[in-house]
Amino acid sequence: MNWRAFIDRPWRRVVLIIGLALAAIVLSIRLFMMTPAAHSIVETRLEALSVRGQSFEIDGLRGDLFGGIRAERLAVSDRDGEWLVLDDVKLSWGLVSLLFGHLNLNEIDIATLSVQRRPHLEPSTGPSSSSPFDRYRVGALEISNLSLAAGVAGPAQTYRLEGALEAAKWNGQVALDLAPLNGNGDHVQADIAWGGETLLQGAFVLTGVPNGLVAQLLGAPDNETITASLDAKGGLFGGDLEASAKLGDDVVLDLEAKAQQDAYRAAGRADLSSFIRLAPIVDRIGGVIDFSAEFDKADRLTAKVSSPSGIVELSGDVQNDGETRSLDNLQLIGT
Repeated sequence: MNWRAFIDRPWRRVVLIIGLALAAIVLSIRLFMMTPAAHSIVETRLEALSVRGQSFEIDGLRGDLFGGIRAERLAVSDRDGEWLVLDDVKLSWGLVSLLFGHLNLNEIDIATLSVQRRPHLEPSTGPSSSSPFDRYRVGALEISNLSLAAGVAGPAQTYRLEGALEAAKWNGQVALDLAPLNGNGDHVQADIAWGGETLLQGAFVLTGVPNGLVAQLLGAPDNETITASLDAKGGLFGGDLEASAKLGDDVVLDLEAKAQQDAYRAAGRADLSSFIRLAPIVDRIGGVIDFSAEFDKADRLTAKVSSPSGIVELSGDVQNDGETRSLDNLQLIGT
């Protein structure tokens, strides 16, 4: 290319000068984002935030704020002091994706995340706001040491967490592996996709130890194990789903859904009576719930739920625009 001929025209010289100026500005901003001054501004802004009575403190921030950053320590405090501490945090993210409403985190790597106690959250005073993002992605998440102090969710527990996430408004995929480091804790593995024509596909396996994290969340009886699994294959009219859960040797959830020639049918039973945390639900509708549903190729949905408090039947037409589903002509009958 003849550059002399290109710049001989005045308008081309103007374009060239503007382009070089913009490139210099972008480069200067990028270089500034790597400086201690920029890091100090971010630390000051973050520590000035207060969300529902929570304050933040960050130390040792370094790296490129437009690409990959690292913090030696991040602490969250309430009125009683620190309750959450993260050590050696690495974050890699994409700036350009923000312009399109996408939050793209390539990597989150945390050496230690310590939950020292349950936080005290102040009541929310402002109106709830919707997220500015319509798509989220976490390429790789790793927490080498996730420590829960005694009282947070039962006895003291230590885990290793690895995962990935990609989600939009109505579909997504998550992979998760939560494993105990000392052998005394729950083990959760999941690889699940949802949305689109498949609705739900993938696998989930939980092995919960007595008085562990899941047992505490549900209020399970002491010294009882909790196991659960889900296996979903194929599409809406060409696959099947099985889910089950046990408390010790007792079955507390049994669900089976299969695609048949004319419809997709599901049926199952859940027994909630053994879980203290679910007592408000049990008091309202009863401990044992039987349910069934059918979704036919004419997009007609019918469902029936039976419990000691009565029977509820639901029917409606499912509208599908390719991304979202809604239920029209809804009829609900309770006895």
